[in-house]
This record gives sequence, structure tokens and C-alpha cells, in this order.
Amino acid sequence: MTLSLQSYHRAGDEPPEYQGRSLESSHDFRRLTAQCLLLGDITQPLPQVLETLVLHVQAEYGRSRDAEPSVLLMTSLCVRLALRMGYHRDPGPHPSITPFQAEMRRRVWTFIRQCDLLISFQFGLPAMVRSDHIDTLPPRNLYDDELHEDLPALPASRPSFEATPMTYMIAKSRMTFLFGKLVERVQSLTDPPSYEETMKFDQDLREMRAAHPPLLRMRSFHDSSRDPANLIMQRLGLELIYLRSLFVLHRRFIARGRDNPRFAYSRRTCIDASMEMLAHQATLHEESQPGGRLRSVKWYISSLTTHDFLLASVNVCMDLYHVAETERRRNRSAPTSPPPLPADHYGEERRDAMMRAVEHCITIWESVREQSMEAYKASVALRVM
Repeated sequence: MTLSLQSYHRAGDEPPEYQGRSLESSHDFRRLTAQCLLLGDITQPLPQVLETLVLHVQAEYGRSRDAEPSVLLMTSLCVRLALRMGYHRDPGPHPSITPFQAEMRRRVWTFIRQCDLLISFQFGLPAMVRSDHIDTLPPRNLYDDELHEDLPALPASRPSFEATPMTYMIAKSRMTFLFGKLVERVQSLTDPPSYEETMKFDQDLREMRAAHPPLLRMRSFHDSSRDPANLIMQRLGLELIYLRSLFVLHRRFIARGRDNPRFAYSRRTCIDASMEMLAHQATLHEESQPGGRLRSVKWYISSLTTHDFLLASVNVCMDLYHVAETERRRNRSAPTSPPPLPADHYGEERRDAMMRAVEHCITIWESVREQSMEAYKASVALRVM
């Protein structure tokens, strides 16, 4: 009920029985859910407790446009409880776990693992579970009505091109888990990845994106004119994880890419990914307004997506600043016969496009600054930059 009422309020499409009070009712249901979890002993390793806690985390996450520390703490609780219950180990070899229970465990663990990776990254912290500590298989691409408690064996997974309620979750989990692996390596203080390893991750990301089911592959908004809004948002969700992964992977080499041609690819990749994210932000903002095609699913736009857009805008601003500083130093040092510019130097057209993207981004942040503290901070910081 909490999640439903939140989506009604965010979309501005409240049913008659909740007209004008969907937000207040969602708070009531959220509080009652928390009370039930406490009364039922939140520390008990029971599937019902874990699944209720997962839904409560989702409700807590959806109630604010900003990153809330409570979401991070409750995600940590979910992860620890799931680990205690063995969800990080695949249930296949254990005959005491029925096929139905095994598939439900895989679905729950996939969601928890994604929350751990994405929320931890949002707060600048390492994930609680490392990739080499788990072996749970991904859930199968099945319809819900194919599963029941008396199932003697799981049916074979349907082809990835056949859309089921699980198709998006499976595709998103694969991209997110790859993102988690590269974050583990990039964040290493004692053994950071070499440039060769970085390029291997880059290739893996591009191959993973190309392997998305045809229905979920990114396409232009014009080419999606007949697609439902939730499908467009799913494509955007996958694309943003991909672009974020490229940015995080290559940002260590941005500074070196300004001077060393070997790392110029990393710099271009970071800037291109940032510009694409800002273009998606502009599209989301425009189409989620009254009369837009995404107005009914604007609740998809969460603190995670705003975090991505802020990273992208700051990256573009910083690079423009360094380019301007390089030109100023160059003109001061040799005003009569300045040395040639680096091969990777921007042309005027590219620089103007970057400036326009940042300016439009500031306009978007300022339009929602009354609804989000992070939007307020972003608008002020970018305006100064």
C-alpha cells in the first residue's frame, strides 16, 4: 500500500478514494509496517521478515528525492539478514529447499544485492558483499503463473528476447553486478587496476550492453513513440547504469588524458558518457511535465538518477575549467607564437554544446530546488562553477 500510494502521489494520478491524501496515507502505512517489523522481531531469520523488510526499504527509498541515510542503514540490515539466511549461496545443491523456494530466494537476493551496490555507491561507501563471496544464480526468465509452491522442478528459462515480468530485473542485475565488480577494482587502494584491465572492463561493459534483450535496448525517444512509458523508463534505467559504469571506470584517467594521448580515450569516454546523461536528464525533465509522455512514471526519477546527473554535470564543468585554464596559461606563456594545442583539444562547437548542456542542467535543478535539498545544493554549486 505504501509503494502504491507513493506512486499515485508522485505521478499526480490519485484515485478518488485517496484524493488529496495519498501522501499522508503512505506515511501512515509506512509507519505501521515499521511497527509490525519491530513487533515481529526484525532480527529473526525468517523469509517473511526479510521480504517485508525489502519492501519497507523500497518504500523508504521512494519517499524522498534525496539520499536518506536511513535507506543505507536498512539496506545494511537487509544484507546481513540475507547473509545469515544463506541467500548469497545458490540453493540448487540443497534438496531441503524446494524449487519454488529456491527461485524466490534468487529473486530476493538479486534485489538485495542490487540495493547494496547502488545505495553504497551513492553514499561513497564500499558494498557490504564482494562479488567473489557469492554464487547465487540469477533468477529465471519466467512468468509468475509458472511458479507455485508444489512445483516439482523449475521450468526452463524462457529466451531473453521473450518479455516477462523478470526480463528487466535480470538485465538490470547483470549490468549492476558488472558495475559492482569494476567498482571493487577501481576503489582498491592497494591494488588499483592497470589501464589494460580498465580497457578489458570497458569491453565487457559494451558487450553487456549489446547483449540486452532487443525490447530493452536503448533507442531514441522518436523511435519509442509507440512504446509504453514504463518500457521507456526501463531502457533509460539500463542505459544510465551503463553510462555511470563507463564514467566510474575511466575517471581516474581524465587528468592524464589531457596530456598523454594514451589516455585520451578515457577522457573522451567520460565526457561523452556525461553528455549523454545530461541529455537523458533533459528528456526526462521535459517529458515528465504535465502533458509529457512520461508524466505517469515520473516516480521512476529517484535520488539515484539525480546523483548520476550531478556527477555528469560536475565532470563536464571541471573539464571545461581545465581546458580554459590550459588556454590561459598557453596564451600568457607565449602570446606571439603559442605552442600547438593538444590533439584532444575541443573545438568551439563541442565546447559550446557542453556549456549549453550545463546551463540547461542548472535550469532543471533550479526548477526542482524547492522539492529536493540535493537539487538546491546542485543548482548553487553549478551556478558558482
